Amino acid sequence: MDEKAKNYVILNEIARGGQGIVYKGMDKRLGRFVAIKKFEVTETMPKERILANLGEIKNCFHPALPMILDIYSSGDEVCLVMEFIKGMTLTEYVELNGPLSVPDAIRVTEKIGDVLSYLHSAKSGMIYSDLKPDNIIIDSEKNIRLIDTGSIISLRGIRERKSHDGFFASPGFAAPEQMEGKTLSPRSDIFSLGAVLHFILTGEDPSKPPYLRRHLKECNRSLPGYLVSAVEKCLDKDDNKRFPTVESFIEKLKNPRRNYIPIIPGLSTPYKQEKMIFVSSGKRVGALALLTIVLITCVMFFAKALMSKANEPLSKSVRVHELEATDQAGNRIIIGTLKR
Repeated sequence: MDEKAKNYVILNEIARGGQGIVYKGMDKRLGRFVAIKKFEVTETMPKERILANLGEIKNCFHPALPMILDIYSSGDEVCLVMEFIKGMTLTEYVELNGPLSVPDAIRVTEKIGDVLSYLHSAKSGMIYSDLKPDNIIIDSEKNIRLIDTGSIISLRGIRERKSHDGFFASPGFAAPEQMEGKTLSPRSDIFSLGAVLHFILTGEDPSKPPYLRRHLKECNRSLPGYLVSAVEKCLDKDDNKRFPTVESFIEKLKNPRRNYIPIIPGLSTPYKQEKMIFVSSGKRVGALALLTIVLITCVMFFAKALMSKANEPLSKSVRVHELEATDQAGNRIIIGTLKR
C-alpha cells in the first residue's frame, strides 16, 4: 500500500460513473474535507495508463477547477485527491428552480467555456471529456466550478492511441464520436457544452427517460433565433460542422450580429470569476408586478395634475380687451374680445 493512502479516510460516496467512484474524504493531517476519486482499473484502462494521464493533468491550474492535492495507488486502485467543493450541481439547481433565463444561461455557458478554452489551449493540450450538469457546481459564493478533475484527458495521450478505449461517456451529453469509441477532440467538449446549454434553457435532461433531446425551438418558441442556431450547431453529429473553438461559440452568444474574428490559437482569455446572480421565475413575476404598479401610479399622478391645470382660472397676467367699432349712425358696437 502507498504510504500516502494512510493520510486519508473515506467518509461517503458522492458520485459514481463509468471511470470510477468519487468519495467525500478527510485529510487526517490537515483536518479538512477532500474529494477522492478511485479509478476503476480494467484491461482497456490499466493502472499505468491512468497514472500517466494523471501525471499530465496534475499541473492544471484554473480558478474554476478543483485543485489536485495528491495522487496515490493502493493495490489495484488509483486514487486522485482533489479539493472538495461544496455547492449545488446545475442538475439540482434546474430541478429546484426551473430553466435559467437566457442572460443567466449565457453567463453560465461563458464561465464554463472559459475553463474549456484553458484546457484546449496549446499550453494545456487537454479536454474535459465528461462535461455534464452533474459535474458543474454553483458553489457557496455563487461561482461556477467544474468538479471531477479526474475526467480530464491529455490530447497527447489520445494521439498516441488509435482510439480512446478505456475512457467512458455520459449518455445524453457526450458527443457521438465519444459514444462510438472514436478519437476525441476539443470539438467533443463543444458538443457537451451545447448539450449543457440546451439543458439549462429547457430543463429537459436527455440522460433520463425518454432519453431524447428535442429541437430547442420545440421546447421554447420564445428563444431568440441566433441562440437556437448556435446550440444546434454545437450539437451537430458531424464534428467538422460544429464551432471550431469554444471562443467562437461564446462570441456568437455574446455578439449575435457580429462576425466572429478568430482568437490567436494557443491563447486563452483571462478568467474573471464573477458571482452569478440567479433570479427565480417567482421573483421575476414579483418584480414585474411591482414595476407595473409603479407605472400605473405615475400615469394617474400626471393625469390628475393635467386635469387640475385645466380647471384653474385664467392667470392674472391675462388681460381681456374689447374690440369696438361704430356703425353708420355713429353708435358704438362691441364686436369681440382680445386676450393678452
